[in-house]
Amino acid sequence: MWEIIGHFHPVLVHLPIGILLLVLLFEAMSRRERYRSLSPAVPIVLLMGVLSAIFSCFTGWLMAGSGEYEQA
Repeated sequence: MWEIIGHFHPVLVHLPIGILLLVLLFEAMSRRERYRSLSPAVPIVLLMGVLSAIFSCFTGWLMAGSGEYEQA
């Protein structure tokens, strides 16, 4: 079962990057009066990015332990 979870690493490794870019967009937009309501969402989305980065590291560790990476 752990090997199956490790196979999700290539997909999950890019998720935190996208979430952090979304945080950057929300932060920039919330500086305008029209989008001021986005400001409370920034810490929540940032937390989601941190959690997804931790999960991505965990799946990478599982994949590395299974020997699935190609030898160069």
